[in-house]
Amino acid sequence: MPSRSTNTNTHTDKARATGQSGSERDTSAQRDGMTQRDHAEVQRFLDRFASAMTSGDTHAVAQLWEAPAFVIDDRDSIAVPNLEAVEHFFAGAKDQYNAQGITTTKAEIVDLDWVSDNLVVARVRWPYLDDAGNTRGAESSSYTLKRNRDGDFKLRVVLMRGVEVAGKHGKN
Repeated sequence: MPSRSTNTNTHTDKARATGQSGSERDTSAQRDGMTQRDHAEVQRFLDRFASAMTSGDTHAVAQLWEAPAFVIDDRDSIAVPNLEAVEHFFAGAKDQYNAQGITTTKAEIVDLDWVSDNLVVARVRWPYLDDAGNTRGAESSSYTLKRNRDGDFKLRVVLMRGVEVAGKHGKN
């Protein structure tokens, strides 16, 4: 946690200048610091997720989740009771993407909404990339990540936003 200024006059003067009470200003500063500090950690988590997905390693994908979890899109709502269900859910995903000429992707974080130190909602765009690195479309989802007892992020909720419509970001 950031240390607080011991000079209360300076602290009060800065708060007045921004139109915030001292406690509002402190909360805002802590939240901004948390976002900057943990952005890279969320990116690393999503990079591991992308690598596991595009390699077809469903066991590695499942290890990034904690059950129970939940997946929802405009057609279905799926309760995920255990990690075996995660593996089953992602079985064949690599082949489905490869059949469309999509061989890889990378997580493009659009937004991070920090609910607390241990809970973040990440809005992510996933470009569809072919062997030559050309973008062949994209999809986006929001992921609720929660730190476990070891401090590692685990995926708990997925909101699948859908495939982008050509020329715009579709249902994003």
